[in-house]
Amino acid sequence: MCSNDSFYLGSVNDELICVCPLHKFGSQCMFTSACPTNICQNNGTCIPADVTTPDSSYTCVCPDQFFGVNCQYAKVKLDVFLIDMHIPSYIAAYFFTLSNKSDPMQAIILRKLTLFQHTATFHVSVPFHMAIIQSSGKYYLAVLQQTLHTNITTSIRPSQECIPAEQLLNSTVMKMVQYRRIIFFHILCHTHTDLMCFIDPAYLCLCTSDRHANCMEFKRDRNFQCSLTKNCANGAQCVQDHPVCPSTRICICPACFFGEECQFYTKGLGSTLDEILGYELKRNTILSKQPITVKVSAAITMIIFAVGLINCILSIM
Repeated sequence: MCSNDSFYLGSVNDELICVCPLHKFGSQCMFTSACPTNICQNNGTCIPADVTTPDSSYTCVCPDQFFGVNCQYAKVKLDVFLIDMHIPSYIAAYFFTLSNKSDPMQAIILRKLTLFQHTATFHVSVPFHMAIIQSSGKYYLAVLQQTLHTNITTSIRPSQECIPAEQLLNSTVMKMVQYRRIIFFHILCHTHTDLMCFIDPAYLCLCTSDRHANCMEFKRDRNFQCSLTKNCANGAQCVQDHPVCPSTRICICPACFFGEECQFYTKGLGSTLDEILGYELKRNTILSKQPITVKVSAAITMIIFAVGLINCILSIM
């Protein structure tokens, strides 16, 4: 009894349960709904309104670079280069928007890194004053700005690490309660003239130009583990940016597995082009704007093809 393009899930109390496609609605998915023409901007996908629900409206699902009711606003773009650092499986970016009238606003975004990838791109809907990058359990100061910019390119290196407070303070001070421990933070900035930032189990502190400690509450030992293990295949580790309502999930693959859900297996002794370049390819992007690894691989492939073609022609002659 469901429409041909819908999915019959079953029945409850002699009532059908039909799962409708985006453009259909009704108990049997027989009625057609539509979005206003070109209502979603910047290649956003429109989900029609459910006319059976009062005051319902269409919804635009935006690409990662845009946001807004109609995807009309561009997000702030941040490109981060990892210099002289081990490339981890993923990195976490903490974005802080500071204000004198309220507590700092914080946003967290996770990014998976792949083979040979030294750059990560983040898109943030809210302009930020400070960005901290977490990589392999260490924290790095990536961006600190007073004037808000919408397109930022920066790099992180070992010299930008926010040193753990345990390495700077003795065990007696670290055992003190939080509000008593803060007193010693100013001493750290005053005695260590090259210290940019340091991180405590409960605070993140910056050393100002006049060598005072400017601190904010920050949960250092944050758990990104997924509540469910079924999101990843083949025993992969699952991490997400929020414990209840995540916007990003990442699968950390074990050896010899790759893919968004670690669903592919690499056989043999070497690595396949699928494994090396599978994450590098950008969808709906021309070759000239692809990463350098893709360009080089494409060039080598075309050269091999041309040489093979010439060799075949000469062999036939």
